[in-house]
Amino acid sequence: MPSVGFFSLEMSSQQISTRILSIESEINSSALFNGKIGEQDVDK
Repeated sequence: MPSVGFFSLEMSSQQISTRILSIESEINSSALFNGKIGEQDVDK
């Protein structure tokens, strides 16, 4: 996989990290950001 760098003027580093984690884990980003992930998501 090639290395990629990006930046955002509209999102904080925490929001970007949460978004990437959400995409990779297939867990809803709102649930991750609010700390309200379901039991079925814990295994992911």
